[in-house]
Amino acid sequence: MNIKWTPDKNSDIPIYLQIVAHIQHMIKTGYFQTGISLSERALAKNYNVSRGTVAEAFRELKCAGILYTVPRSGTVVSQDVWNRFMPAQSPDWNKLAKLGMQKENRALLNEMYHKVSSPDIINLSALLFSETPFNPYDPLTKAIKEVVSYSGYPGALNNVDRLGFFALRKTLADHLKNYGINTKPDNIVVFNGYLEAINIIHYALLHPGVNYYAMSGDWIASMGNIYTLGVNYYPLAYDEEGPDPDDLSRKINRKGVNILYLNPVNHFPTGITLSHKRREKLLSISKKLQIPVIENDMMRDIWRKEPPPPLKASDEYDQIIYVGAFSNMCYANVNLAWGVVPDAVINRICDVRLQFCGGRNVLAELLGYIMLANGYYSENVRYIRSLLPSWLDKTENLLRQYMNGVAEWNSDNINYHIWLKFKDNIDTQKLFYDSGKYYFSPGAASAHARSSHIRLNSVCNSMDIFEKGLQTLSLMVGSKKY
Repeated sequence: MNIKWTPDKNSDIPIYLQIVAHIQHMIKTGYFQTGISLSERALAKNYNVSRGTVAEAFRELKCAGILYTVPRSGTVVSQDVWNRFMPAQSPDWNKLAKLGMQKENRALLNEMYHKVSSPDIINLSALLFSETPFNPYDPLTKAIKEVVSYSGYPGALNNVDRLGFFALRKTLADHLKNYGINTKPDNIVVFNGYLEAINIIHYALLHPGVNYYAMSGDWIASMGNIYTLGVNYYPLAYDEEGPDPDDLSRKINRKGVNILYLNPVNHFPTGITLSHKRREKLLSISKKLQIPVIENDMMRDIWRKEPPPPLKASDEYDQIIYVGAFSNMCYANVNLAWGVVPDAVINRICDVRLQFCGGRNVLAELLGYIMLANGYYSENVRYIRSLLPSWLDKTENLLRQYMNGVAEWNSDNINYHIWLKFKDNIDTQKLFYDSGKYYFSPGAASAHARSSHIRLNSVCNSMDIFEKGLQTLSLMVGSKKY
């Protein structure tokens, strides 16, 4: 090995680092090729330095991955040495994000989330009750005062129970008897809100090829995880009574794995409450074909006219997972939901929940227990229901005043949600983008297609604000721009 170079012994740079730089130069110029063996003895002679100095340079190069030791061959130039010489740069996060497993939200949904977060927005579709006249914070305020001095359950605030705070689950089992659901505390899993409940149930039970049936336009269609998990999604036709059983019978894959999702009270977003007759038909088909059912009953307690009992109340064969929640009217900004889960899958759902969420929101669970056990929740529900009839009558009067001839709606479904259908095939997505300070939910958010529907909520603002919002929308639609 004949190298016409020697280190500069008068330089401020240590000799071993000069040798490191020279060896790198010889590799880059192709003199030392990948896989070639380098000898400490030969290089020390050529550089006219001690062998120890070359050994120190080799250690530096090995740490950088440029050289490595091969038994019986000595020190060798690395095969991927060119990757080591690439200039340092940030990782390609955009590429990683695009390759991520979870399907991303559509542009419309992201724009909705962005717009609704603005402090100047007037949200006509908010899911929370307005502070007047409903005052949704009263039961929560009472419960918080009691939490401060609460000592009724040793270790209550310790994260020890994978199913949820036991006192809450026991009280929930008693509470659910009011709906005709007989269950044990050990079949109840507590979640941090209904979105977490549905997501975890999906990840625990769904897999590629499962046939998933839900009412057309249901918000569930906007959730990325049913597509991430590779299910076959089948939207079901519906009428004023709910999903069409005949359409379910036509579309059902009798040889595949099927699951039916239902949101039977104040359906989100249409406001439809399934009739008793419709529930019986859907449950009959599910029993006959052994179809598991997810019943999302999160809006059960908000009604002007009492709905039929949950499907879970007629569940003879443990084929229904029931999801309930404290209505937003009574538990604003503190997410809490629960699932009544069959023995066969409760361990699976708890395992997935632990993987995704780890610790529990035990403070919220304690608040929920105090509200239920002390009757604060039931008291507030009765109070809200006493206000709803006259409030909803005023709401529909405003709809008639500003939306007659512009849109149509089903009076029976004017409740928590309002599902308006504009005439003349109005592009509600464009209407949403142009609506300025007013926010509403366009039907395309859940329909995955152009839609003339929008969802409003009847109780999220004062009547004056709601009226101004309707007036603005009416004028915009009347401008013929959409």
